[in-house]
Order: sequence, then structure tokens, then C-alpha cells
Amino acid sequence: MASGSTTIDARTALLTGDALFRDMADHAPVMMWVTDPEGRCTYVNALWYAFTGQTPQDALGFGWIDAVHPDDRGSARDAFITANVRREAFRLDYRLRHRDGKYHWAIDSAKPYLGPNGEFLGYIGSVIDITERKRAELAQRESEERCRALFESTAVSIWEEDFTAVKAALDALAAEGVRDFRAYFREHPERVAEAVRMVRVVDVNAASLRLFGAREKRELLESLDAIFVPETLPAFVEELVAIAEGRTLLESEAVVQTLQGRRLHVLLTIAFPAVRERFDRVPVTLMDITSRKQAEDAIHALDRRKDEFLAMLAHELRNPLAPLRNAAAILRLDSVDPGVVRQVSELLDRQVTQLARLVDDLLDVARISQGVIELQKRTLSVSAVVERALEEAHSASAAKQQRVQLAAPAAPLHVHADEARLVQVIGNLLSNAIRYSPEHSTIHVAIESEGAHAVIRVRDEGIGIEPQFLVNVFELFVQADKSLDRAQGGLGIGLNVVKRLVEMHGGTVSASSAGPGRGSEFTVRLPLSAEAAVSAPAPDVRSSTPSARRILIVEDNLDAAESLSLLLDMSGHEVRIAADAPAALRQLDDFAPEIMLVDIGLPGMDGYALARSIRERSAGARTAHALELYALTGYGRESDRRHALEAGFDGHFTKPVDAAKLLAVVEGERSGGGPRR
Repeated sequence: MASGSTTIDARTALLTGDALFRDMADHAPVMMWVTDPEGRCTYVNALWYAFTGQTPQDALGFGWIDAVHPDDRGSARDAFITANVRREAFRLDYRLRHRDGKYHWAIDSAKPYLGPNGEFLGYIGSVIDITERKRAELAQRESEERCRALFESTAVSIWEEDFTAVKAALDALAAEGVRDFRAYFREHPERVAEAVRMVRVVDVNAASLRLFGAREKRELLESLDAIFVPETLPAFVEELVAIAEGRTLLESEAVVQTLQGRRLHVLLTIAFPAVRERFDRVPVTLMDITSRKQAEDAIHALDRRKDEFLAMLAHELRNPLAPLRNAAAILRLDSVDPGVVRQVSELLDRQVTQLARLVDDLLDVARISQGVIELQKRTLSVSAVVERALEEAHSASAAKQQRVQLAAPAAPLHVHADEARLVQVIGNLLSNAIRYSPEHSTIHVAIESEGAHAVIRVRDEGIGIEPQFLVNVFELFVQADKSLDRAQGGLGIGLNVVKRLVEMHGGTVSASSAGPGRGSEFTVRLPLSAEAAVSAPAPDVRSSTPSARRILIVEDNLDAAESLSLLLDMSGHEVRIAADAPAALRQLDDFAPEIMLVDIGLPGMDGYALARSIRERSAGARTAHALELYALTGYGRESDRRHALEAGFDGHFTKPVDAAKLLAVVEGERSGGGPRR
């Protein structure tokens, strides 16, 4: 009886425990299952049925496996069988079909359960839906892959650096009371070097390999000592200060070095983590700004040269004013010896010529830069061009009692060139030689041929050129002598004009010097022409004294008008002055001028409009036909000359007007009948 009662109590307890387990399992938030020793499923909880939509007839036994994705079914079965044979716990992932037909990722974990005597009774396990976690992992993996692809494919050099040890060291310094880290590192530079050694480069991208000339990442990571040169240290100080101050972004410039030894200027951008414990992978970008820095340096150098040029321009413009004012004072004296007058007139001519050359060089730089100079080429004798330049430079060399020696070949050399511009080239070189050479020295000019080129050499015995200036002596605003007390003058633009004009003719120009105080030599090479030079028609030389002409000067600048009137009056002509266009129109009938010299910049109606008005006057058609109009203007561009001719002028003179050329035109000595300039 007692024995039977014990058996009933055990069975009751077992049934009660089983019911309790099932009740607990059916309310669990995870799917649960139980198998027998052969692996057949003997129980699944209510959540399994609710999730999969299976019935007990579908799920029990081996039917549960039908809910597993076909692609995962074999591996799930094999893993379960293997574990069952070995009587060991297992864990596996597979896709489980939801009741809506969609598959969810699930993680299945189980362990054996044993009887009272340790006998194997089967498995008890649980299944958890991990779809959202899988999606998050997949999204993270895809994000990491995209980041890796971007990391490797971007053209910007990106490094990942570990600042963990540096951060700890800075925290320790802060704990010791350091507050001004910039001052601290300035006083303890050795600590900067220590901090640099603490930084560990974790990774670099492909652009970094290209930038630093490395074949592979390992080569670059093992060569950091070669990359971080002493000039890099200031950038490291900025990084350390930024970390110590808790900044999350740092932009600074640094100098680094490629593995081949080339120095680079880079822009560093470092995004420090907001979470101060995450200093193990800090992204650092390095953008190569070497070209930009070089361009900035070039701009700054040009700015410095421009400032020096403006200061020297003021100096050069003031220089002629002293002798001009002195000359005016001399001429105002009651009795002036004719010899003194001649000497003063030569002085005035030299100073005005210098000012005119100064203005012409300034204008030519602008014209050439804008591409508005048009060369009027014809076949020329090189010797004739050089001799003309020597004639124009004679007064300047004579004033310093310098000798000019010309060595020319017996057989003439010919080039296809613009005569005026080629004279300007040789004239500028002669002007330089005269200016920078002492009195009583000799200037040597040589003409020779080398292969297919005519060669013109201008050598002086002057101040010479230091080697560092020879490289850029033809650049704009460059001057070897920049001292304030230098007597030679010059703006540093003449040689630039020479170089550009020679190159426009297809030639080259070079400079050489043995050094300071040992003179200089400039060499111009121009392509030879196979044609012989065509002689210009002989001027129409008048045997008799030119007849007086009636001349009307239209000029609002009284000094300019009166001085020009005085020149023409003393040359035997009848001259009147009009200060503006209306006054000039009134004089047309009263004075009936044969020649009008018209300033373009008149108040009200300008010179162009006045010329058009005169040419269009129907009432004075006969007078207008006989009247010669010449423009006087400070604007000397080719377009200015063209506008003057289009407005009805017969010719165009650029101020200051060469008196001899003006008188030649006024007195009718015109070569060829075309408008003169």
C-alpha cells in the first residue's frame, strides 16, 4: 500500500511538474522546444505555433524542420544530428518561415537534459527572432564596406591614428596642474617629441601611398621617421593642444616629406571623437597644398616687387623734375648766353626723352600683356636698325662721355621684323648699358651671324649682375640694385619689354655677367631672312625754305598749347589757339586754317567728335577737303590710332610730340602720303 502510494505520488509530481513547465513555456517570450533521445520533437510552446503557423501535427517529430528556409535546412539538420550524437550543447543560426510566408533570422540554442540517473533524455532549447539584429549587422557591414571603399578610393590622403597613449599623457599633465599646454610645450620641446612617438598610425589609404611615394602600406607605416621632418613639429604641437583643450576639429598646415625627399605643404584636418575615451582610430586627412603655397608665395613676391616698383616709379618721375625746373629758372634770367641756351635745350630734350621712354615702357607692358600690339614686319638690315638705335641713344651716352663701339659684318644681315619695335629693343638695351655704366666707359655693340640667326650683343663695363638675379632679370619689376641712393634709376620693366618683343619676333634674349662690378652682356638672337632689305623711299628734301602755314591748335591745357604755339610761331608759321571744340569751329571760317592739331581729351565735345563734325560740314566742304587734321593725345595704343583715322584725322601724334617729326609733317615732308603717327 505504501509502495503503491509512493508511485502514485511520484507520477502526480511528474505530471504536475510537466504541466507547470508547459504553462511556463507557453508564456515565455521565446520559442521553446523539447526532443526525445532520437531527436524527434516532442514539444514546442505556443509561441512557436503562433510564429510559424504550424500545428502540432506539422511541428512534432521532424516536421519542425519544414519551417526552416530551404537553403539553411540541410546545415541545420546536420548540426542538430551531429550534436545529438555527441550529446553536446549547440547553437546555430538559420532563417525561419513566419506565418506570413516571410523568413526571419533566428538563433537556435539547446543543451541536453538528463534523467535522475544521468541518462540522456533528449534536448531542450529555445529559438529567438534576431531579424532586426541581423538587419542592423548587415547595415553596419554595408556601411563599413562603403566607408572602406570611400577610404581607399578618395583622392585625399586619409590616415587613421591611435592617440590613446597621447590622450592619457595629456590627462596626466592636466592632473599635475598644467593649463597652458602651448606654453608648456614651448618650454619643454622634448615632451613634444615624446608625444609624437606615442602616436601610432593604424591605417592609411591608397591616396597616401601615392602622395608619399610608397608601394605598399607597410612601407609607408615603417617610414614615418622619414616623413615627419623637424618642420612638422609645429603641427604636432597644434594637435596636442587641441586634444588637451577638448576640441573636436583641428585644421592646420604642416610640412612633411615624401619617401623620395620632396617637401610637401599639406592641410591637416583631424576629427577628434566627442567621446573622450574613443581615441583609438582618429581620422586624419592630408591635402596637398604645395602648388597653392607656391602660388601664394609667387603672388606675395609679385606684390613686394609691385610695391617696390611703385616707390621707384615715384622716384623716377620726380628725378627729371629737378633739372626741368632748373632749366626753366635759367631761361627766365634776363641775359642767357646762346651756348647756355643750347646746353639747356639739350638737357630738356634728354629729360623729356627719358620721361617719354618711361611712359612708353609702362604702356608697352600693358599692351603686350593684353595682346594688342600688332607687328608691322618687313625685311630689314640689322646694321641699319642698330645704327638708328645708336643715334637715338647718342645724347645719353655723350652726356656721360661714354664711347660706343660698333662691330658689324661686311656682308649685311637681314631679318623680318617691325623696325620701330626692333629699334626699341636695341634702344632699351643701350639705355640700360648707358645707365648702369660709369662715365668714360666703353659700350660694345656687335652684330654677327650664328647659323640661321642674326646675333646682336650689347656689352658694358658697368655694375654687373649678381648670379641670383640673372635667373629672373627679364621678369617684370625685377631690379638688381634696390638701394634708395642708387643713381642709375630704372623701373625694372624695360628688359621685360625687350624679352616679350624679341619673342614676338620668334627670337630669344639672354643675359650674362661675370659678377658685380664686372659688366654685363645681353644677347639678342633673331631668325635671319633670306630676302634683302627693301630700301625706304628717299625723303622729299625741299631746296627752298618751307612756306608758312596757318595752324590752329585745339588744346585745353594752356601751357601745352602756348609752348607748341611758340615752337610753330618761331618756325615761321601763323598759329592760333582754341581751348575747346566750339571755339575751334568758330575759327574755321574766321581763320581758315590749313592744319589743325587737336587734343582728343577736350571738355564737352571731344576731339573725335570735333573731327567728325568738321568732315561732315556741308557748308564748308571745300575748306574741309583742304584741311589737314592731326590728333594729339596721351593715348598711344594701336586702337587709339585707328579710332583717330576713323574719325577723320589724317594722322595721330602721341604726347609728348617729337618736335622734329611734327615740324616735318607741318612743313609737308610726308613720306608716302599715308597718315603719320
